[in-house]
Amino acid sequence: MEDNTLLRFSSNVGSLIKLSQDRRTAERLRANQEFNFGLAFSEKPIDCIFTIKIDKLVSSWSGSLEIGVTTQLPADASNAAAANYLPETTWIYSGRSILVNGKSISDEYGEDMEKLKEGDLVSVERKSNGQLHFYLNGKDQGLAAINLPENLYAIVDLYGKCVRVHIHEFSDSEHLAKAVTEDQCLKNPSLHFRIIEGIGVELSNGSTIINNVYSGIDDPVNEDISKNSNKPFNPYICAVTNRPLKNSEIFEVAIVEKTTGEFSTFEIGIALLSEDVGLDLPIVISDLLLSGTSLLQHNGNCILNDDSASNLSNFSFTSKSVFDLSVGDTVGVVKFENGNLNFLINGKSVGSTIRGVNPNKRLFGIVRFDANIITLSLIDRSSSLNNCDSLLQDTSYYHTLGSEYTFSNFHGSDICLLPNMKTLRRNNHSRLDTMAFSSQPLVVGKPFSLVIDAVSANFSGSLSIGFVDKIIEEFPVSPFTFKERSYFFTPHGLVHNGVVVRTDVSCNSLVFGDVVSVCLRSESLISFSINNNVAYTFAFPHNSSIFAAVDIAYQVWQSSILSNNVLSDQSGSATDVIPLAFETNFHGKNCIVEELKAKRPNASDEFNDAIVMSNRPLLDNEIFEVHIDSMIERWSGSIEIGLTSIPPDKMNFPSTMTDLDNGIWMVSGSSLMQNGNTILNGYSGDLDLTAEGMDVGVMRCGDNTLHIFIDGVDYGIACVNIPPKVYAIIDLYGQCAEISLLNPNRGPFTQSELSTVTKHTDVSRANVSKPNVFEKPGFELEDPLNATRQDLDSKSECFFSQKILQKGEVFEIYIGEIDMQLAGSLKFGISNKKFSSALKIDSGVQLWYWEGCTAFSNTSTLHIEYSLENLSVGNHIAVMINSDNDVVFILNGERLQTTFHNVICDTPYAYLELYGKVKTATISKFPNSSSIIKQKTSLKHQHVEINSSDATFNPCYGRHITLLNSSKTAIRSIGYNYGITIGSTPFCKSKFFQFRIDKKSNMWKDSFSIGVISSNLISSIEIASNASSLTNVCFLLTKHGVFIDRALVDDSIKVDFSKYDVGSVIGMYADSFSNIHLLINGVENGVIFHSVDPKSFPFVDMYGQLQQISIVPSLTVIDRSVEKAARVDTGKETMPVPYFKCEYFMNCQRFKNTLRLPLGYFDQSSKGVICYCPSCHKLRGDDPYYKQGDPLKPYAVPLGWCKYVLKHRRRLPHNVAETLSNWHVAYYGVDLAHLRKCLDSTELLYNKKFGIFKLNDLKTLNIECSLKECFEDMLFISPTLAYCAQNCFLPPIEYYDSTLKMHFNVQAALEVFVRPGCYMSRLPSVVPDQPYDKIIPISEIEWFTKENGAIILSSLLLHLQPRLS
Repeated sequence: MEDNTLLRFSSNVGSLIKLSQDRRTAERLRANQEFNFGLAFSEKPIDCIFTIKIDKLVSSWSGSLEIGVTTQLPADASNAAAANYLPETTWIYSGRSILVNGKSISDEYGEDMEKLKEGDLVSVERKSNGQLHFYLNGKDQGLAAINLPENLYAIVDLYGKCVRVHIHEFSDSEHLAKAVTEDQCLKNPSLHFRIIEGIGVELSNGSTIINNVYSGIDDPVNEDISKNSNKPFNPYICAVTNRPLKNSEIFEVAIVEKTTGEFSTFEIGIALLSEDVGLDLPIVISDLLLSGTSLLQHNGNCILNDDSASNLSNFSFTSKSVFDLSVGDTVGVVKFENGNLNFLINGKSVGSTIRGVNPNKRLFGIVRFDANIITLSLIDRSSSLNNCDSLLQDTSYYHTLGSEYTFSNFHGSDICLLPNMKTLRRNNHSRLDTMAFSSQPLVVGKPFSLVIDAVSANFSGSLSIGFVDKIIEEFPVSPFTFKERSYFFTPHGLVHNGVVVRTDVSCNSLVFGDVVSVCLRSESLISFSINNNVAYTFAFPHNSSIFAAVDIAYQVWQSSILSNNVLSDQSGSATDVIPLAFETNFHGKNCIVEELKAKRPNASDEFNDAIVMSNRPLLDNEIFEVHIDSMIERWSGSIEIGLTSIPPDKMNFPSTMTDLDNGIWMVSGSSLMQNGNTILNGYSGDLDLTAEGMDVGVMRCGDNTLHIFIDGVDYGIACVNIPPKVYAIIDLYGQCAEISLLNPNRGPFTQSELSTVTKHTDVSRANVSKPNVFEKPGFELEDPLNATRQDLDSKSECFFSQKILQKGEVFEIYIGEIDMQLAGSLKFGISNKKFSSALKIDSGVQLWYWEGCTAFSNTSTLHIEYSLENLSVGNHIAVMINSDNDVVFILNGERLQTTFHNVICDTPYAYLELYGKVKTATISKFPNSSSIIKQKTSLKHQHVEINSSDATFNPCYGRHITLLNSSKTAIRSIGYNYGITIGSTPFCKSKFFQFRIDKKSNMWKDSFSIGVISSNLISSIEIASNASSLTNVCFLLTKHGVFIDRALVDDSIKVDFSKYDVGSVIGMYADSFSNIHLLINGVENGVIFHSVDPKSFPFVDMYGQLQQISIVPSLTVIDRSVEKAARVDTGKETMPVPYFKCEYFMNCQRFKNTLRLPLGYFDQSSKGVICYCPSCHKLRGDDPYYKQGDPLKPYAVPLGWCKYVLKHRRRLPHNVAETLSNWHVAYYGVDLAHLRKCLDSTELLYNKKFGIFKLNDLKTLNIECSLKECFEDMLFISPTLAYCAQNCFLPPIEYYDSTLKMHFNVQAALEVFVRPGCYMSRLPSVVPDQPYDKIIPISEIEWFTKENGAIILSSLLLHLQPRLS
């Protein structure tokens, strides 16, 4: 008779699955020929942990077992080829990915399923709260998904390597935890919990118990649990340690969160557990005596012990009762080798010692408590071993989490700790050993704050404050001593793991009376503050306790911990406000949300379903501000932002935010919307004009209005009558793909701070109107943001601003398109009237404009140092009338010195006349005079003179360097190294560095190198033998290439400076984008370093031959032709040069331009394009075949094709990115109609839709019967284009080249990397009369696989052939 209590597989299984052993074993047939159709399901919906054991694996395939749950009935799902093909909702654990309905929501979950071995246990569980967990060999891999429905069937896919499994019966979490043997636990020195008793309990990281069921009397959750359980609801939770306690080892727990109710039970102690049977603790306290357990009673009046009842009469309780425990309090127990037992509350012994405990027994730590405790955490006390005796005597070592902070007795020898344990004082003037630590870990929401009591005028600098993960007892130490898991806020900047990581954030300016703090804001957020103002906040996930650390070196002589300090808002009043974050549990279905980040994972395929919200309502005058991290060019529309009165858990998230029709106020583009209806168009803060790198924020002000902020600028009232308690809401729509939250601990703005916020001009709600755009008299412009010459044969075309310019209003344009075959440029300025033609200007028209290198007015002309003839695409020019009635011109953010003064004009319009080479000019997105004029020019000029007579070398230099001539000449006096010299001023957008070679020596072979160095490295220059030894933000240009922090990052940019003789001038300058350009004898040689910190310094390593250099204060830049590659002159042609002169390449390039593919998909470096026409191939001397992979396999070079290298846009694991050279190379013919879909998804397309084979070819192609079953799910590739680019597979399309006036046949293919072992090879589907290839065997011509994830797109290939008429 069948046992109905056993778990079994359903009889409905995949076509290759055979069931045996009473349907408890599943095996995939023909395992060496087939890798799929191996689905098995549980017979019934699972209501407990479902565990299988792997019995057999084969090595023929890649991929392995996949497991999960599904809503699909087994009878309807067994025909699927794989688990991720099921049409209904599925959650699958595959490799390291969690797949929902076949799409990955996480690629870094748990351990790798492909590494499973025979005998391993794999489990899946849907918890009562709807959470999904997976287990490998009893180890919880963590939370995989939430909000799962009930009645789910377990699904097992015997895929790839996995051939046979059987159901391994586990009844509950307790038995599953016992699958980890005790020997394995003993190998792990860290203590962890094992749950023995409790319903609705979650164990996080093995050390934190989270009670998801509160013990309310009328709690409906508890009633439901009781109804659905065979046993009555038990409100108690019991847990034991994963291994026996060692002698002198403290077992200690902390109450992290509790309800407002009082305890009915809280017990902690040690227990003797059976080796075979788990401890079954009854609720009745008297039964504990029979279980051989030592426990501390909840009323705190006695301690029960099974060795001798007489011990109880001698015990006296002297400390806080367990009945009075609150959040932050700790309780512990420790047994000693002599048989003594002590209990501790908040680090203090609670009474006399209990004696007579057998120290040789295997005693486990045990804790038991009622549901009034929500979260209980195990404290790691591994560092306290062998220190328990002193711990019990010195109660100042560890204090209650609920009491005030104090300092530990461990501190540097140059400071003393006053008796109050809160004040540090310097003993002497030494600064070497002045570090101290807090005596207890940092507590969430409770800042560790220091006030400066006394300072000394003999020193500069200030104290340092930070945190470490352990208190050390070996001194001296400093913030630079800790090499892991440490952060310090110092006078030098932020120091992370002993290295300065930021110099713009420091506490160098502290004075007497200032307060500096470190605060654990949440479990993963930490902040530093000065005088209650947050200076820096960052994410620092941690699993163990962290301690405050203080170094009172430099000027601070005495400092004390502030008493009764709590997390406060900006006004200084105490508050319990939770830091802002994204709501992680409720959001749109097409986004991945963390506390501080949100992104749309399939941004190239999906543009909606990505609404996110704040985790709590905004306070009055509190801003919810995000940074746009990533944008996608493919879509229209962008980020949308607003406020809603609907909480996240009540929100029914639509596909787009504009579909919300209740309780919503938002901005979409430049439209203001309320409850789904547009209430106003033309709002000045147009979100469709935002770009990657910009900041966008929303605020509910105290006057009940909604304000939008863009890059910190308040764009004014967007909506009114906003109710209180509204949440921020954002739609990652269209182009916006990823955002991150800024300043989550900022808190509300004060009224004084609001008054200083930059206001956008003319943005009050009463004055909201259309932005100033172009107008052309007599014509209607299709796009008023663009001025375009319609007729290039006409002499000129005139455009004007639509509205009169206000004082201080900047009218800025940038150059969109030019024609280099034409001469001339444009006129730009101010006019008092509009006119249709420059040839017919009325006598009453007054003009103030800029043309060429001259500024003209009706009465005068002025010289301008910059010529508009040199404008190129992307350059910005602007004009404005300031408050002094001056007409001001601005070029690339730099205000020019040439100005028309005291201009009298009642109706000033911006005036633009296009002629010559400029075809299109566009109005800039956000012109703002205060921000624009702070910027400097990045325009390259044909001849520019800049003088800086005060340029010198820095007083910090290598030990073999001597400075002469007022520090303008550097000489290396001896040796060949220790010759680093630094410029005296950091790079900024108007500075440069240039030197002349004065003297060389032929004694040495090598020569100098140049670079850029971070300011915090200057002090170490003296001991650096050469620049190659410098790290931490060091850019270096040598004859081998560009290095960053000693790592070679670009070998295409390199200069052998030994070729330059005495008298040569070498220089560097920074453009407006902080890119560093190289100058050699005044010739611009392009960018050598990208995105350099403007506060960095230039340097020269006077190595080898170079003996003397001098500063050259005058900079002359001669611009090279725009068409020349931005690469240094190495004395020979660089590789790409022949391709740009190749006629075949130019033909392919023109065709590629017609495809309108995003430039961001392609490698834009010099190695990004390779032409394989016969001429270029011969010129390079390439072989026709190469071998790659492990094992090596040949592939044919794509002769006759042009190759465009693709960027790796798919996120790859580090081990894959580093070993692509071990993957094989193949080709995939792609229909041009579907090329964009391949590039967007970064994946090949299966044959059921696309590919080199069509379904109607099955009858004629050589396809085996076994292959036909899964033909639609296969990808076919080949190591040679001679095969996969045949016309029968890849029919060419016709293309007309209007430049050559010729017709071409065009084909496209993709070069791919294929992971070895994930595909099979076979005879070609079309057998030729002659072999396809002389090198590649015919049996290796055609490869097939179904694993798209094991294929990475490498390059796009194009082939053009003249079409015969």
